[in-house]
Amino acid sequence: MSATARVVRNVGLLALFCGFCAFLPASAFGFSSLFSGGPKLAPAQNALPYDLDIIGVGDDGDLKTALGDVSVLKRLQQEPPVDGLDLVRRAEADLPKLTDLLWGEGYYSAKVTVEVAGERLFLHGERQLAAARAAERARGSRIVPVRVIVASGPRYAFRSVVVRTDKGRDAGDVPTKLYHHLAGAPAASAGIVEAATRIGAHYRKLGHPFASIEDPEPVIDHASRSVDVVLVVRPGARANIGAVHVSGADGIDAGVIRSFIYAEGEMLFSPERMTEIRRSVARIEAVGSVRVQPRDKLDGDGTVPVDVQVGVRPRHVLGGSARYSNVDGPGIGLYWADRNMFGGAERLRLGADLFYLPNTYSRAWRNRFETNNLGGRLEAGFLKPALGGSRVDFLADAALSRAATEAYVSRIANVTAALRYRFADKTWVQAGAMAEFGQTQDVFGRLTYQLVGLPLSANWDTTDNDLDPTRGFRLSGSVMAAYGAGDIGRFFTVSKAQASAYYALDQDARVILAGRVGLGAASGASVSEIPANWRFFAGGGGSVRGYEYRSIGPRDTLGRLVGGRSLFEASLEARIRATETIGIVPFVDVGAAFSSAAPSFDETLRFGLGVGLRYHTAIGPIRVDVATPLDRRRGEKPVALYISLGQAF
Repeated sequence: MSATARVVRNVGLLALFCGFCAFLPASAFGFSSLFSGGPKLAPAQNALPYDLDIIGVGDDGDLKTALGDVSVLKRLQQEPPVDGLDLVRRAEADLPKLTDLLWGEGYYSAKVTVEVAGERLFLHGERQLAAARAAERARGSRIVPVRVIVASGPRYAFRSVVVRTDKGRDAGDVPTKLYHHLAGAPAASAGIVEAATRIGAHYRKLGHPFASIEDPEPVIDHASRSVDVVLVVRPGARANIGAVHVSGADGIDAGVIRSFIYAEGEMLFSPERMTEIRRSVARIEAVGSVRVQPRDKLDGDGTVPVDVQVGVRPRHVLGGSARYSNVDGPGIGLYWADRNMFGGAERLRLGADLFYLPNTYSRAWRNRFETNNLGGRLEAGFLKPALGGSRVDFLADAALSRAATEAYVSRIANVTAALRYRFADKTWVQAGAMAEFGQTQDVFGRLTYQLVGLPLSANWDTTDNDLDPTRGFRLSGSVMAAYGAGDIGRFFTVSKAQASAYYALDQDARVILAGRVGLGAASGASVSEIPANWRFFAGGGGSVRGYEYRSIGPRDTLGRLVGGRSLFEASLEARIRATETIGIVPFVDVGAAFSSAAPSFDETLRFGLGVGLRYHTAIGPIRVDVATPLDRRRGEKPVALYISLGQAF
């Protein structure tokens, strides 16, 4: 088709479209409705539709929007009044509302008038009948013009803000930083509300559950266009947390839920305590939602009763996971769990994990797929929380696993039973017994062994979030004395410890410094007498990023990886929020395993350097890390990529 023919065709289509639109009613197709927010109203005999315009606010779009949000005339514009008096009533309702809004924004000399069909209405004025008659004259012939005329005047500023108690004394225990920023700021009521909220929260943190602020009465100085405010605080009595009432736990023993509430004894009330109760109860896998609410008055003993309302999760769950690293290989997992087997929040979990390690001892550095490089784990775990309503939990775990790393191939069967005592949320000690039957293949040949051990572990965690902490620290450690039989040493001890800390550099926690140190030591046996899976190695996504999984450690004279009897690891990250959902994390890792029974730093420390991307979601950050080994050696890949959920530590 030629260019001329296309023009003729398009003009003809446009003419046909316009002719079709001529037969449609005006309400069926109106471009103005696209911009006015509603259909265009037409004059009518049975109603008085009107046009509304708010003038006098200049280019202040936010103020004009706020005025429109509280305006009765604006809200009911698409529902025309039946007569002039009804329209005037709407206009009169707007006069005090709009004036109050302007005063609340700091325009204390503001005046508002509403003009209905040319007749002006003032606050407390006497022009209602004249305005109603003017509106009636437009019936059936035209839209009634309505204008809201704002004379805002100058915006006043706060001159002084004073905080006093209800007894008339200055509240010296209130930090001035909670309200000093108001001096010189626009005298908007929102600023006073914000300061009052902060002051009330301050007193509640100090143990005053019912602290309140009286409605302030500002003193306005029109000559200086300034406002003085006195905030009167009613702190109320300080109180400890009292009786805890649990509800909603259908099918779960309430005694189990109570064992996860660490608010006994002389514990002072605070909002943080309420958050801690909610967080600790939510750790029960059978519990879904948790609502913690202090009651609105004290008990007879002067304590604050607290209501804890819980929602129950579905009893059974089926889930899975996936991970990937270009040096550690891909992995997938599948699990099934019963969260409330016998009505006491008992949890039975069955899981399976399958992974592939590209460069392993079994593969001998060949570059094709081999089933010998497949690793996997079948496991079953049982948890009985709160034995007899106490803070003692019973745990039992059993696992069958096959692992293939650069240093060894192992086949392990393991059974563990333990008791754990909870001091507080995320702070506990645990002791138990373990039996393991295994076979390993490494530089020392094939080792078949049996061992029994007495593992003891502890954990202390003060962080604010499990997957994305912004403050606090974590300390964990374990020690196991083991007796071996078969091709391993008779007695040896394995100890591990790790510490991490998190510090926010700004109030909004947009920049966080995070650090981690890990140590390990094995004593009582030589390297060859310790099963390969109990020796220490560094490297991988949870260790020194940039290196392959468990690839850093002492080697023999032929360069084959042996593993060590001790370990040192450390990491430092700067977690920077670029936006609300995107974070950038530069990091450096360092680590090594040593031949000695304690870290002696006689082995070369290996460093990994990289940068990560975080996509923050409601359940935690999705982590993508890219790292490179410094001082790279032959056979080591230049770049490693890691993808998982949650921060690295």
